[in-house]
Amino acid sequence: MIGYLIAAVSLLVNLVLYYLKDKSDKELVKIKHKYEDEKGLREKRYSVYKEYLTKLDTINSTLYLSQNCEKMRQKVVEVFEQVKSNPNNLDKYAEVMKEQFELIVEWIKENNKLLDEINAVKLVSSKKVFDILENYQKITKESLEATAGFTFEVAFMGPGNFSLDSMLNSTKKYEELQKIKLDLEKAMREDIGNS
Repeated sequence: MIGYLIAAVSLLVNLVLYYLKDKSDKELVKIKHKYEDEKGLREKRYSVYKEYLTKLDTINSTLYLSQNCEKMRQKVVEVFEQVKSNPNNLDKYAEVMKEQFELIVEWIKENNKLLDEINAVKLVSSKKVFDILENYQKITKESLEATAGFTFEVAFMGPGNFSLDSMLNSTKKYEELQKIKLDLEKAMREDIGNS
């Protein structure tokens, strides 16, 4: 009789252990799936964020390099020399301003295209990144408008004939945009697990 009792208790203990192990295995599988889903989302976010930020950096560095290349610097020096020697002859000034205006217009077009692509980033982003992107879009548009307005003034009103308020507004919007971009990059890093 004791043998049957020991066998029954042993069977019961083994059934409980099997049940707990099975339940534990199922929990491990759930945790593993959740981890793989989160890992997949982080990888997708990384890919989308990287592509977007690379395009943004390319657009901005292209403008900077175009405006600050040796050829452009030489043209600006020639403009100053010409205006200094003959303030009534603004031919070179008009030529350089036209070129600068074309660079800015191209930069604005590229930024607007990139703003259209921001929806892909929003689709995979966290709520925090999404909210920053909303603000980023708004400030980018304002910054592009301010830059275009100021560039137009400088290009078409002659040397030194532009509104200080217009210049300050353009500068303020650009600085605001840079701060938001840093916040965006920080939030994106958090999204992909690189705090």
